[in-house]
Amino acid sequence: MSDAEWARHGVRINELQPGVIRAPRRQGNPEEVARIAQGIPAGRRGTGAEVAKAAAFLLSD
Repeated sequence: MSDAEWARHGVRINELQPGVIRAPRRQGNPEEVARIAQGIPAGRRGTGAEVAKAAAFLLSD
């Protein structure tokens, strides 16, 4: 079935790609973290709580 055919059947597809997430067990090199953060639209690493909120939203009615 093509993408257009799936869409006509009302299939909803959600995807969550959290990217770079802050984790307490590994902080890494501060200079490298700052360099990576420059390429992130928010200008910082995400948090586990933000990922959880996005997942809860996508799973909600």
